[in-house]
Amino acid sequence: ILLIQLSLLAAIIFYNVTYSQQYLIVSLVGTMTYILSSESFSLYRSWRSGYFKEIVFYVFLSWTVAAVVVLFYLFFAKLSIEFSRVTIAIWFVLSFVVLVGWRYVFSVLLEQFRRKGYNSRNIAIIGLTKSGQRLTQQILDHPETGYRLKAIYDDRALDRIDKTYHSYLDGNIEEGVDKAKGNQFDTVYI
Repeated sequence: ILLIQLSLLAAIIFYNVTYSQQYLIVSLVGTMTYILSSESFSLYRSWRSGYFKEIVFYVFLSWTVAAVVVLFYLFFAKLSIEFSRVTIAIWFVLSFVVLVGWRYVFSVLLEQFRRKGYNSRNIAIIGLTKSGQRLTQQILDHPETGYRLKAIYDDRALDRIDKTYHSYLDGNIEEGVDKAKGNQFDTVYI
């Protein structure tokens, strides 16, 4: 919210326009619409296992909805002549850049924390099927997600399971279910 407001203020200062109550109203319309649209697009969900390009897409979508609503407001309230089109355009672009920029900085910081073991989730996998092996490999290959594989539970004999995963085997499926019921893991994949 603050970033959107500051972006408008920066655009006003940059283009040397006088700040008025009308600009405040327009910024509130844009901010409130952005909040509602970003919530409807689930922008504020956990992106632990998502890709940054998805975040950029949803920020773009949410801010585009907000920009369109602002433009409709200006047009239908017959206020468009009271505003600098250049200032509004700078605000739209600057807000998008700032909204993506702070998310990028935040994601880099989170990635660093997660690589060091902070803000992590303990994961267990019950049943090491082909899809379980792919999931295991994804978790092991991407420590930046903060997922930490703690255990794998499977009923098959060791000679039927790839040696790569032997160090993670912690028992059979029944034991895994019991430990999951005892809340020993943050997330359990079956």
